Amino acid sequence: MEIAINISLVPEMPDTPHFHPKNLEELIDRASSLGYDGIEIFPKSAKTFPVKQIKKLLVDYGMELCVIGSGAGKALHNYTFTNPNPDIRKKAVEYVSSLIDVASEFGAMMMVGSMQGNISEGVSREDAVLWLTECICRLEEASKRNGIILVFEPINRYETNLINTLGQGCDLIRSISGASNLKIVADMFHMNIEEVDIAEAMREAKEFIAHYHFVDSNRLAPGMGHTDFQSIAGAVNETGYEGYLSVECFTENKPEQVMKKSMDTYNKYFNNN
Repeated sequence: MEIAINISLVPEMPDTPHFHPKNLEELIDRASSLGYDGIEIFPKSAKTFPVKQIKKLLVDYGMELCVIGSGAGKALHNYTFTNPNPDIRKKAVEYVSSLIDVASEFGAMMMVGSMQGNISEGVSREDAVLWLTECICRLEEASKRNGIILVFEPINRYETNLINTLGQGCDLIRSISGASNLKIVADMFHMNIEEVDIAEAMREAKEFIAHYHFVDSNRLAPGMGHTDFQSIAGAVNETGYEGYLSVECFTENKPEQVMKKSMDTYNKYFNNN
């Protein structure tokens, strides 16, 4: 198992639950020195993604890029896969497809979560799920052509009225025939809101989970809320998961303290090496 920090490269969104670097190299240097294995990137777009800089920093500090997120597509442009306007849905797919091309350069996974959108007023759940499925199918095919994994993140009810639980995410994947490289991101903050039993939900979804967002119940650093990490770690280890836990939390402008606290919690519960 490995651990990463989730870094935002979207200065227009300063209040998201990510690390917001004033100096990207200094942040990666510090993460590396604390024992982090990789980074997750929340970019503005494929066009602005600093591919050469990130590649150099990863080599220099012996780290990996594990996942690229797509949430800025919704936040900045309101692109979603369930917009009643087919032109918007097309733009949403194009936005993520361009990031899939970037992810393929790193062998990173491509994540979609908030871009699932919502069931709009006057739209049936059946139509919204159909549009979502059509878009995911196109992106899954693009991911497959690029040799990477597409990961879907269920999100809590206060942010979407569509796919909220791991079980619903699994059902979505099962509904898509031949979607061999479509998996799930299990986010501990969203699970704290939506799952009756987080550890049991993880066990039931184990065949589809390919990535975890490591965060506490209050969306602060792991260890700063009331999440039962002992039971979660037991389930993670029981399922044989060997991928990344990526720290995605509010840093309150204290990135070094947050990295240290998160690493301490990781070592206490998850690091069995």
